Amino acid sequence: MATFLELCQAVAAESGTIHGVQPATTTGQTDRLGLIVGWVRQAWVDIQNSADWRFLYRDFTQAGVVRLVQGQRTYTGKLLRSDFARWVLADPLNGTGMTADPGERGDRSGEFELFPMDYEAYRRTHQFVVGDEQGVPRNVAVNYENDLVVGPIPDRTYVLRGPYVRAPQMLGKDADGNDLSQPDEDVPIMPAQYHEAIKWKALRLLGEFDEADTLVLQTADINYRSYASAMRRDLLRRGGPYIDTEGGLGGSLGGRSFGTGVFGPPPTAGFGA
Repeated sequence: MATFLELCQAVAAESGTIHGVQPATTTGQTDRLGLIVGWVRQAWVDIQNSADWRFLYRDFTQAGVVRLVQGQRTYTGKLLRSDFARWVLADPLNGTGMTADPGERGDRSGEFELFPMDYEAYRRTHQFVVGDEQGVPRNVAVNYENDLVVGPIPDRTYVLRGPYVRAPQMLGKDADGNDLSQPDEDVPIMPAQYHEAIKWKALRLLGEFDEADTLVLQTADINYRSYASAMRRDLLRRGGPYIDTEGGLGGSLGGRSFGTGVFGPPPTAGFGA
């Protein structure tokens, strides 16, 4: 496992331009060390944004109970979870996604699936036709503001369960971009055996900045490609876009999409053909 500080120190040492164990901290750095801290942070954000990684998915219930409220149609993800990026209405692999549970005891005996809809279909079905009528929720969609909308509007309180995608982690900062109390100790959220990929990605950025230093760039490029290949093999959610050996986006690895069915399971047609 590598901390933010240890990654910065590893990049500095591998660059051949910094002597000794530096930086001593990730905060307040300027000049060359400040650039290295920035490259490490940017490298990790770039990796997270490059593919549909499993480690970016999290269940709402991992951080406490989320409830659908009686009479409330719309739910803002960022207000439910500070690290929220986007909703997962249905799993592209098996079609399952969000569920609602009217029980509060945790036995989940009354839990049922919420079926995804395209927002335009949701508006026609649950706004234009029935308006503000309340009932047992059956459908979910994402509106133009990236909020979750439920239809029918809940007639009572339900526990919401299901996955969401986390926003890219910025090392040393919280989900709102504020400095952590101990930024040096921040740890990337992907499995520890792949943390070296961040170092080599940062060294690629360094090599591109130092245009004359082709050896650093070539070494970093070779090593990063190796880690990217292992990450593609081990860490992808199959069915999403993947990172190729150049570090960019590739195509789909197969899977299923979901459609706009009402009160029924999503279709199983594949995508990316």
